[in-house]
Amino acid sequence: MAAQSFGSTIKNGDFFHIAINTNEDYFRHVFSKMEYIMAYEYLENLMGRLSINSYRISVPDKIYRGNDMGFKNYLNERKNIFSKQPLNRLEEDFMERFRKFEIQKLPEIKLNRMSVWSEDKAMKLFEKEDKAHILITGFNTDNEIFINATNSSDMGFVPIVLSDGVSAPSERNHFNALEFMSKFTYMVDSRDLMIMAGEL
Repeated sequence: MAAQSFGSTIKNGDFFHIAINTNEDYFRHVFSKMEYIMAYEYLENLMGRLSINSYRISVPDKIYRGNDMGFKNYLNERKNIFSKQPLNRLEEDFMERFRKFEIQKLPEIKLNRMSVWSEDKAMKLFEKEDKAHILITGFNTDNEIFINATNSSDMGFVPIVLSDGVSAPSERNHFNALEFMSKFTYMVDSRDLMIMAGEL
């Protein structure tokens, strides 16, 4: 699909939106809070004008079987690197703005697997949309977002990742994941959406 026809997809509202793990605990630990806040302020305005449906989805950040304590400890160590850092005044302001987004007022669809495509509850909702494209936002870029963007193509949807509407605790991992996903998804930012919607 050429860039111009893809722009028409946005302008005509031929997509729906899933926001993965958009809760305060995730947001507290991401590195790009300002970019996320600015992206979402525009996104919510666009979604409201186009009457696009959003789904707030909670998925586990890891799934494994057995009692491999070494693996569990490894995952916990990675998480703890970022969990003990206090927020400064600017970040606290971002937290307040984050809480006020419309997406935060939607009930969470809680799933038991990391991939939304592995559960009938989610698939039945998405099939009702009858739209070809899925816009993906949320946390974390290098894990839950990556898994669901990858799998969406297999389920017949064209994935669109909003690059400033996703984030992760690690800046390096975030950008590495975006680079890799750009090979098989539409990678756009909020400025791209403004251009496609005819507002820039």
